[in-house]
Amino acid sequence: MQATQSLVEGIERHSIARNEPDWLKEYRKRNAEILSMRPLKKSHYSDLGMLDSLISVPSEPQIGIALPMEIERPGIRVLEWGTALKEMEQEIRNALEKEQTPVDQYEAFANAWFNSGFIVEVSEGVDTGKIVEWASIIERKTISKVLVFVGENIQGVQLLERMKGSGNAAFYSQTVEVRESSKASLVRLHENIDENTMLCYQQALVGKDAELLNSNGWLGGKTVKGAVVNSLIGNGSGLKQFDFLLAGSSQRFELKQSTLHIGTDTSALTVFKNVMTGRSRSTFDGMVKILSSGQRANSLLEAHSMILSNSASSNNIPGLEIEADDVKATHSATVAHADEEQIFYLQSRGITRKKAEHMIVSGFLESVLFQLPGESMQKCISALEKKFMLLNAGSAAND
Repeated sequence: MQATQSLVEGIERHSIARNEPDWLKEYRKRNAEILSMRPLKKSHYSDLGMLDSLISVPSEPQIGIALPMEIERPGIRVLEWGTALKEMEQEIRNALEKEQTPVDQYEAFANAWFNSGFIVEVSEGVDTGKIVEWASIIERKTISKVLVFVGENIQGVQLLERMKGSGNAAFYSQTVEVRESSKASLVRLHENIDENTMLCYQQALVGKDAELLNSNGWLGGKTVKGAVVNSLIGNGSGLKQFDFLLAGSSQRFELKQSTLHIGTDTSALTVFKNVMTGRSRSTFDGMVKILSSGQRANSLLEAHSMILSNSASSNNIPGLEIEADDVKATHSATVAHADEEQIFYLQSRGITRKKAEHMIVSGFLESVLFQLPGESMQKCISALEKKFMLLNAGSAAND
């Protein structure tokens, strides 16, 4: 109890020092209460116990995440938190109040103690024919909160975020809201250096008759814990979630993905594909939850892994929770080694084993990549090719 009280008092001082409104202080305190729960939630399938030491009250000052001012143009604004709270306080409050309860204490920690971040606002007049791309440069022990708002009736805007930097032990929490009758895509490429520990969380809020194509390319980081929670709040809202992962060396990934059907007549397609090499390990915990209000929901969850090394491992854990009685929901999951007969066939045609594996992996991942919008797809393919080259170089060095 004393530790909890100390934590809440720390949040009070943190919020007052930043001159924040009372409701935001209460938001931080609610997350701090979740943070105070013990024991920390951990997976039965992976050992990321070393992350426990990262949850400690941060000392000021800390390096903040840079604002991507270069993306500003007609229909696109970038605001730091102080300015945004003055100009669009109610919109920020509404979005944060729609968030689901944090999936674990690490997300709660980020929401309670964030000390940097920015807001991206996409509004009428944006050129939807041009991709909106920015880099989120993560520095050491940064705790960032980023909001992305896509206004009403915006059709086909493409957003691409590159997670970069040398920051270790960094926390990143993002909330995306796609409002009524809009269609948007958001692709995030996680390209942090492979020595990093990264904790990355995202919540998406999809409004009435709105559609979001959401994607994560998990590539960088030594130890990565991430979660995506998609809330289909509005009636007739839709989601397509296409995620891919390519890991090697001793990389560790623990990922969660949840889709909540809250409104009526919602639809969701979630596909996760990962390729594991070296001594890498991954856990994917996927869940489709249809609330009693989510009648006539249609949801599909797939998780598939390809293993290229006897020392690599992957666990895919799909689940369904259904409270409504008029729905369609299915899931599937597989974990398999690369087909040696296919590799042998390609080698018999004069193709090296490395090249053969590359071709098979590319074919395995293309069902995800080819669902992305054109320019975003090309950038993801380029990032994957770069990762392949790094893995091959590392493998050759160890031979």
